[in-house]
Amino acid sequence: RDLRMSRGLGDVYKRQTQLQQLYIANTPLEAEDICTDWENPESKYALLYKDESASWSWKKFEDLKDVELYNCPKLTRMPDFLFELPNVELLNFACNKGIDGLNGAKDGTGAQFTADWKKLADSPVGAKLQILYFGYNNLKEFPPYSSLNKMRKLGLVDCMHNNLTGELSAFGKEIEITTLDLDYNHITKIPDNFCGFTDQVETLNFSHNEIAVSYTHLRAHETCADL
Repeated sequence: RDLRMSRGLGDVYKRQTQLQQLYIANTPLEAEDICTDWENPESKYALLYKDESASWSWKKFEDLKDVELYNCPKLTRMPDFLFELPNVELLNFACNKGIDGLNGAKDGTGAQFTADWKKLADSPVGAKLQILYFGYNNLKEFPPYSSLNKMRKLGLVDCMHNNLTGELSAFGKEIEITTLDLDYNHITKIPDNFCGFTDQVETLNFSHNEIAVSYTHLRAHETCADL
């Protein structure tokens, strides 16, 4: 039920439909190599499950709640299987610094990460996610409000040590984030409708940015805010 993998991954893992946690870390894997096909289609296992594998799908992993895919420097985008998971609640996608411009470009725009987050938010996965760890990446801007506002169950967002610049896109007041870590970026402004504030808010961390924020709104809540 708890599968940790750090080397070449074949299609056989799609049989583990009762999997609850999936950890892939510290590997030279590329997005195209992660749980997409058999490493060797002529291997004993590939031939054994040839007929059965036609019906394998990540959409059947209803028990998989926790996915951690971090510190994989050769990734240039999010792997396809992330967008198919039906009930994932926690996604740790930190320290994947190989993801930068679109289609593998190393142009400092971070556009691929933004595009992948937008795709994630717009997919059925986005409505289920509660926790996002996106720290230590090349993210320069959030997806638009129209996508972020679909992530209605989101409670924790960690985007520390990225390249976030300027004014952030809003999640919307319907999304009540309790823990937010955005330290060590280049943020200049937080929109008024950034997210919902309730008595459940624990931490808002905007330290080491370029932001000027009024504390009046934050003091209306018993909140630990670090700006």
